[in-house]
Formats: sequence, structure tokens, C-alpha cells
Amino acid sequence: MIKIKNIHNHSTDSIVTLHYLPASADCREAFIEYFSGGMGVAEAIKYHANVLRLRKDFTESQLDDGSINPKQRTVYYWYGQWRRQRIGAETGHLFNSLVKVCMTCDLMVGSSRTLLALEDGSSTKQWSRP
Repeated sequence: MIKIKNIHNHSTDSIVTLHYLPASADCREAFIEYFSGGMGVAEAIKYHANVLRLRKDFTESQLDDGSINPKQRTVYYWYGQWRRQRIGAETGHLFNSLVKVCMTCDLMVGSSRTLLALEDGSSTKQWSRP
């Protein structure tokens, strides 16, 4: 028979344990906005830390709180999810996603309505908006 006791063999109220708190949904949404604004992972992490520092109620221990300042690994995961949702899989058909984006834009090259030309081996593929 196995008995489980809810007793920790380490401190659960130290600053170190704050680091392992799961990130809040608000924090995740803030990072998604950073990515949508054109920031990469490193820039978003630095920017977010500066946003925290600008708060009136800021304390240094908040930088260690994983619920409001997530670990780098978490931010990379969110960025991967955001990127796959917006652009497509990193190993997938990035070009096809780019074509879809271009087809929704009203871009014109010269006087033709050709949006994109890609040299693919020996041939050139062109996509035109009808």
C-alpha cells in the first residue's frame, strides 16, 4: 500500500519557487501581442521585463515570479505556437503560406497584377490575382 503525504522536503515559500509558477493567461496574451507587433523572443522577453519595471508596485522579486515573468523556455514555446498559427510549420510549406498572404493583399508589381515570382529549379512560377 502506498501512502501519500502532502509534505514537501524543500521550502515552498522562497523566491526560487516563484520561478516555477505557471504563466498567467494575461501574460501569455501580452507576449502574443509582442510577437504580433514584430518582436522576436529575446526582444519580447527584454521588453516585458522593462514593462514590469515601469509598474508603480514593482519589486525585484517580480522578475522571478513565473506567473508574470515566464521562463525563456515558455516564451519560446508560445512563439512557436504563434508562428505555426500565423505562418505555418517551420518544416512545412512556408512559401504556400506566403502566397496566401500575398493573394489577400492588393499588391501590384509594375503594371501587371503579378504578386509573386519564385524561381523553382529551372522554371519560374507566377501567381496573379484575378
